[in-house]
Amino acid sequence: MAVGPQDALRRRGLRLPRHHHCRSPRHLAHAAADELLNWLGFANIQRNPNETVTATPDSVPGFILTRGTDSFGRCVALVGRGAPPAAGGYELDVKVKLLKKTANHHLLAEGLVYPAYYTGLPSDLRVQRTAAVHQAQAAPDKGLWPSDVTMAGAKITGMSSITKDVVIFPKLFRRLKEYLALGNPSPAGFPAFLAGAADRFRILSTNTFVVGLHHVVEITNGQTLRLIQPVEDLLFDEK
Repeated sequence: MAVGPQDALRRRGLRLPRHHHCRSPRHLAHAAADELLNWLGFANIQRNPNETVTATPDSVPGFILTRGTDSFGRCVALVGRGAPPAAGGYELDVKVKLLKKTANHHLLAEGLVYPAYYTGLPSDLRVQRTAAVHQAQAAPDKGLWPSDVTMAGAKITGMSSITKDVVIFPKLFRRLKEYLALGNPSPAGFPAFLAGAADRFRILSTNTFVVGLHHVVEITNGQTLRLIQPVEDLLFDEK
């Protein structure tokens, strides 16, 4: 298949830093998107003020490995470049060797995206991705990790705290944005909001299944919010 610079996919197991209506971390989201295009084989990448992108050539050979779409109709896929490893339409058992040849693994290893694990991801592929995440985290000044405050803690005083000031796990960002949009100026009521959102996930290190992110969120001093488990230790239920 031919892949164009505007093709929209939800890349399996990854989350880009959120930047909707934000000044920061827009540069991190752009860095991840540009690296994806470079890796696929595009050049002369130009990003327009309206966030559309042009590049040369118009398309490059590539492939996706997918089992379907998410609840928003986006194709959830592993993304590869060049010739596909099997004929289109056939089932393929993806192993670690093939995973390492995908953009998904590459972006994690470069520290440009967050891991986001769901129950449909085989455990051997999840373990390999976590190894790539830890490698990126250990490298100095690698991608988003020097800016990430998901576990260090972010001071939340209003919407501008997350749209201008901090870099955090996208699922936590999204829940905070929903909560603050209700007119709540402080995170004091955020745990109760998270309980109502009822995200279902397993804490891998303790093999504990819980409902609600409030189980892994801590608020100190009435304003500082952090995740108390690494994002790669959370395995979310598929929706």
